[in-house]
Amino acid sequence: MKIENKAQNFMKHSFPNWPIVFVTAVLLALVPFSNAQSADSARAAAVIVSIEGKVEVSRAGQATWQAAQTNMLLQVGDRIRTGIRSRAMVRLSNQSVMRINELTVIMLPAPPAGARNSIELQNGSTYLFSRDPANQTQFRTPVASGAIRGTEFHLAVGPDGATDLALLDGEVDLGNQFGQVVLKSGEQGTVKPGQAPAKTALVEAINIIQWCLYYPAILDISELSLPAGDQAALAASLSAYKSGDLLQANSAYPEGRVPASDAERIYHAALLMAVGQVSQAENDLKALSAPSPLADALRQMTATVKNQEWKRAQAPALATEWLAESYYLQSRLQLSSALKAARAAVAKSPEFGFGWERVAELEFSFGHSKEAREALDKALQFSPRNAQALSLKGFLLAARNRAREALDCFEQALAVDSGLGNAWLGRGLTKIYLGRKDEGRQDIQT
Repeated sequence: MKIENKAQNFMKHSFPNWPIVFVTAVLLALVPFSNAQSADSARAAAVIVSIEGKVEVSRAGQATWQAAQTNMLLQVGDRIRTGIRSRAMVRLSNQSVMRINELTVIMLPAPPAGARNSIELQNGSTYLFSRDPANQTQFRTPVASGAIRGTEFHLAVGPDGATDLALLDGEVDLGNQFGQVVLKSGEQGTVKPGQAPAKTALVEAINIIQWCLYYPAILDISELSLPAGDQAALAASLSAYKSGDLLQANSAYPEGRVPASDAERIYHAALLMAVGQVSQAENDLKALSAPSPLADALRQMTATVKNQEWKRAQAPALATEWLAESYYLQSRLQLSSALKAARAAVAKSPEFGFGWERVAELEFSFGHSKEAREALDKALQFSPRNAQALSLKGFLLAARNRAREALDCFEQALAVDSGLGNAWLGRGLTKIYLGRKDEGRQDIQT
């Protein structure tokens, strides 16, 4: 979607009470992006935009790895890798955005003549999106290579080098020494070791890219009834989750631990969903010894994100169920009912921080600023590190023409979750309003 339409739709449908002067200034500023960059950024092959979990970088010619940082510049020959339950987002020199899945290793080789970008996916998967259809990205894997001309694709490499390329939009020549195929939008190419590429139709693209989608937190951990032993073992993770910091909750979950109870399996599934690992979350839910309404709520959230129909067997009873129902009703354009469901969630569990944030964002979507502020105050009281709540506070402040305070809130949200789309959008709009147009447009494109 073009930046102009993205901003207009966001403000029209989410925040109808923004001051006219702010909205007008932003929309007048949304002219074609100039691609202005610092001298260092212009020479770099890429820059790390966001980090979730364990992300490391190895400089060209070196065997050692160091912890990655946001805004770290990557040069030709550098490698980047992600750990378990970890993701990263990188902006390439042509402003394309590359999202990197867990357990992935990517190297940035020198691009061939006539190309601006080149990636070597050694293992794992990545999703690349560009708003410029003229952009061309060279790629190679252990068993294939090609040149993609287009705006959206997903590339995956298995342990044996087998390569799958899903082309959502664009055109690609996919080949190796055994043959070549040309893929167009809506097609998928598969290359197995020692074989020529094969072409098939792309089925259920949403399942391929679901790892890079956003899954809101809906689980009220007070409803889990975790055994005392599990609570002790997971104390740091549970504390982070209650504070609203989903990424820290994931990082604090003991590495290599196998869930010891059904309650822990549900909690672990919720953590996996927070970082997009829906298939792994479903494996946890399938391992439950008995049906659980909490598990069904997580499944309903998956259906909501994938825009699938969900048939509820009975009315919600738990706060977790009501919050899942709220998101589902919104996906069906039943906004008033979505707000009632969110209110039911916090009535059931008055200290449910994620529930209060949901109430606040829906109240604000109706232009109820006073009610939104009251709900948001409670959200931040119970979950002070909820990145969505911090971002929403930024929008509420911006609506009152307190742009510099709003900018600080968006910065706080990104410090907690550097991959949060709402915070990038809010920071971008606010920067544009403050006259930092190129910076703002770049944030909006992230």
